[in-house]
Amino acid sequence: WIDNDKSRSEDWSFTLSNTELFNLPAGPVGFSGVAEYGNQYFGLKPDPLSLDGSYYGLHNAVAVGSRDHSGLGVEFSVPVFSQLMLTAAGRYDKYEYGTNSSGKATYALGFEYRPFTTLLLRGSLGTGFRAPDLSYLYAGDSGSSSSGTDYYQCRLDEPDTGPDYYDNCSNGNVDFNGRSHGSTALKDETSKSLTYGFVYSPTPNLDFTADYYNIRVNNEVEYQDSDKVLREEADCRLGVDANGAPVDGSSSFCQQVESQVVRNSPTAGYNPNGITSVLVLPINAATDRTAGVDFDTHYRLATDRFGKFDFHAGATYVIMHRTQLSPDSPVDNEMTDIYYYLIPRTKANASVTWTFHDFTTTLYGSRMGGIPNYDGTLRLAPSFNYNATFSYNVTRNFNLSLAIDNLFDTKPRRDPTWTSYPYYYIPWNNPIGRAFFLEANMKLGGSHSE
Repeated sequence: WIDNDKSRSEDWSFTLSNTELFNLPAGPVGFSGVAEYGNQYFGLKPDPLSLDGSYYGLHNAVAVGSRDHSGLGVEFSVPVFSQLMLTAAGRYDKYEYGTNSSGKATYALGFEYRPFTTLLLRGSLGTGFRAPDLSYLYAGDSGSSSSGTDYYQCRLDEPDTGPDYYDNCSNGNVDFNGRSHGSTALKDETSKSLTYGFVYSPTPNLDFTADYYNIRVNNEVEYQDSDKVLREEADCRLGVDANGAPVDGSSSFCQQVESQVVRNSPTAGYNPNGITSVLVLPINAATDRTAGVDFDTHYRLATDRFGKFDFHAGATYVIMHRTQLSPDSPVDNEMTDIYYYLIPRTKANASVTWTFHDFTTTLYGSRMGGIPNYDGTLRLAPSFNYNATFSYNVTRNFNLSLAIDNLFDTKPRRDPTWTSYPYYYIPWNNPIGRAFFLEANMKLGGSHSE
């Protein structure tokens, strides 16, 4: 038997646009409209032996389902006067899957104001709508051979043993059956966003941009993390979190979390009160709100003897990222709660591109702010990565290029508090060392004119 996996997406759209719908004193009003219809199918039909545990350590899942989508949208651009342009857009989307259907109207408003030639002020306000992915809706029961820390028993039965508390706890690494499945009861994600900023170009070759963003997502769909479920289960059962703050163990949130961790009876002859399985589900987080600032600088330099240079630098600073899983659960600030959330606060990148006749090369570097250590006591030092590309136009229609990722073969930064392999947090680290990619491109047909 082999897996029989298939996916299909069929989409039809009709677009109508007119850049001069009618004229105002400041210029023509533009219009665009779209009508869409489509169908998606998602089917995972694995080897039956991978479903019942016949293969050690391998537990697969069946996921079969489809849905229809239709949508209508319009957009207008309106020149209010020579220095101010307004845009307005609206659309309606509808999804149907099984006996369920959902629809939502969304809008977007924007402006661009140029008080003088070198400065552009801009901003936008809009809403969004997104139906859950088919894999979240239709995934069947799945299991895995998992392990983790039994925070409840560690905190209940053994005293605090210092900074390596959970490493020294006898229940610091226990085995259990991990379980998961999808849900057609998931709600649609909705969002609201606000952005504003400026573009300043003191010369034709130099520009600076800065933009503030504030985004709020409701009912965001995400899979739970088993480690976080076990931490929350311990908080709920003990009525207090790891920092000593009280937790309402009778809340619907705690009742749900505790039901997802199945334990042996306290009087069981073998492994009393031990974890047998942990269920992780796709859930709708009540809210997910983030705000930050993006910066960007671009400078172009052309010389007579040494070719052209292109310099670029950009950065993002996350001011706030707050989430709330349910209306009666606490609001978590993911930027300051480094015990539960392993995410960086800053990212930055810079590049320089040199073009000389038919030869072009780019050196790119990125910096990621430090993520918290496993113990959640401090942020690690930032990490850096560098890439390089080289390109040569052999002829007008033939190009050779070489790309080198991780130019200096930098290894992921090890976390001394992470005691299991690979000793660092995988989602934010690339385990692949230096990699080379050689590519040849040839264009056939067409014509070339100077």
